[in-house]
Amino acid sequence: MVGDAAPPLTVGKWLKGKPVDSLQKGKIYVIEFWATWCGPCRVSIPHLTEMQKKLGNKVPFIGIDSFESDWTLAEPFVKEMGDKMDYCVALDKTDKPEDREGFMAKNWMIKAKQPGIPTAFVIDKDGKIAWIGHPMSMQEPLDKVVAGKWDRDGQVKADAAKKEMAQKMKTLQSDFDAAMEAENWTQAEAVADKVSALGPSGAFMGAQMKLMVYSTSKNSAKFSTYGKSLLTGPLKDNPQVLNLVAWLIVDPESKFEKRDLVLAKSAAERAVELTKRKSHEILDTLAWTFFHSGDKAKAIEIEKEAISKAPDSGKKPYEDTLKKFGG
Repeated sequence: MVGDAAPPLTVGKWLKGKPVDSLQKGKIYVIEFWATWCGPCRVSIPHLTEMQKKLGNKVPFIGIDSFESDWTLAEPFVKEMGDKMDYCVALDKTDKPEDREGFMAKNWMIKAKQPGIPTAFVIDKDGKIAWIGHPMSMQEPLDKVVAGKWDRDGQVKADAAKKEMAQKMKTLQSDFDAAMEAENWTQAEAVADKVSALGPSGAFMGAQMKLMVYSTSKNSAKFSTYGKSLLTGPLKDNPQVLNLVAWLIVDPESKFEKRDLVLAKSAAERAVELTKRKSHEILDTLAWTFFHSGDKAKAIEIEKEAISKAPDSGKKPYEDTLKKFGG
């Protein structure tokens, strides 16, 4: 974890750059984990190259190919990337060709409880892990480590607080699920309030919970009152929350006998505005508000817009909706 001594650097084969025998104290390193099958890794590789060029010999970057499904793909992949992947690259050290988890995967990623790649580790001059995270979020902490301004101990405390928060969330989620299953709406609402009280990190989750309580219990009065409060409260600029307010009203399988279409339209229009009309999911929600209001022409117009913004692989559900609208 952050604050611990970095594990040894043990690789199977160097594919690019000058080999690094070991991590030396007094130097800063970036150890980054990737794989040929990982789409996000391909996106972050040029970013890592830019950072490496900026820092030069001050900070060696080492990309470790790990969790690989076919190790023979690594070398052609590195050659294909060319100058886009311009830093040291190595294969993880495995005992057998069929092993997906090598020494580095086991002693770095798995021991650090990192669930996926790409993941980067910044090692400071003390030989300790200063930061762990997604490479696209590494610029600021790495610059501070290089400048000697990174608060490693502060990061350790922040990570501990984050872990404690995650455990609280997990416990409360379990309590919420139990209350919902028992249809104890009062208890479920109380748990949602506890989640919201955890601060900004719990506000969104707590709001989702309360909306689910009111919609599942078919309490349209409470749902409308709470939904309106979200339009003017701390989450008024959160498009996901506002979209959920609208969708739970206009969903064809909505549990409400009477739909508050005024609230749904206000929430959906604000969510569309916040996302600059780029979200096909939110545009679809807005289209449904017009459909339920009887304005089929407007519903068809907006659903066509949603289809135009959806990826090719995800257009079908919206095309099916368009047919339901008569378009």
